[in-house]
Amino acid sequence: MKNITVIILLSLLTNCSYEKTGTIVSSDGVEIYYQSKGKGNLTLILIPGFTLTSSMWDGELDDISEHYRVITLDLPGFGKSGINREVWSINQFGDDIILLIKELELENTVLVGHSMGGLVAVAAAAQSPENIKGLVIVDAIHDTKIISEDAKELAVKWFKASIKKGNVGAFNNIFQRPEFAERFNNMLPEEIPDFWFEKEGSIIYDILNWQNEEKTPALESIQQPIFLINGTDSETDVSSIKKYVKNLHVTVIPGTSHYPFWDKPDDFKKVLHENLETLIEQ
Repeated sequence: MKNITVIILLSLLTNCSYEKTGTIVSSDGVEIYYQSKGKGNLTLILIPGFTLTSSMWDGELDDISEHYRVITLDLPGFGKSGINREVWSINQFGDDIILLIKELELENTVLVGHSMGGLVAVAAAAQSPENIKGLVIVDAIHDTKIISEDAKELAVKWFKASIKKGNVGAFNNIFQRPEFAERFNNMLPEEIPDFWFEKEGSIIYDILNWQNEEKTPALESIQQPIFLINGTDSETDVSSIKKYVKNLHVTVIPGTSHYPFWDKPDDFKKVLHENLETLIEQ
């Protein structure tokens, strides 16, 4: 009986040994919440998009931890991470990712970023490529065009008017199914912080400015393979991106929006696995 009990306990410990939550502290003193699960030849850091939290990956991508080590995080300003930051920028978020890699002593790391998280992945790889094996950018880069001032103002205006807890009607216009709008809504805080998009210097302004001023130089500096997985809401101009990216792979999943991993999770995971297998083979 004693031996059986020991075997059961060892089995439970083995099953749980790759699941962990914790925090690290950024260079400017912000606590960053992360979760770690699984094991494998690659470590994936899943970086959420703007306004979203690490729970955006729940469900659809749970089973990838059967093949790889998977780390999810809440970027500063979102979810369970701190908000005590003075400068909100893509480059600072990139520094946060680099710090996470160093603090957790990660190797063979692949950055998987959605939307703003994709830009953060690019910024991190451009600033400090050590131990970053490749990037998977999800519906964040469609072309290299300059965003006009009018387009910037329209974007900021939409965010200010629409992104509010409980404003599910507005969210239904950007998601393919009502349950996705509810899921998005559940990730929003009760009160939207002013550093999201209420004033110049807010995150939304830096997202737009970074794309105009720093995106193409950052892409041009990256030596690692970059895999784009895009939806069809926006057309992907592959030829313009190839001018700056040395090792580019592009997949557009038909019939998907800005959230292809929610719209067609099986298709998304298939493409993701194929991209990661390509990295392992290199």
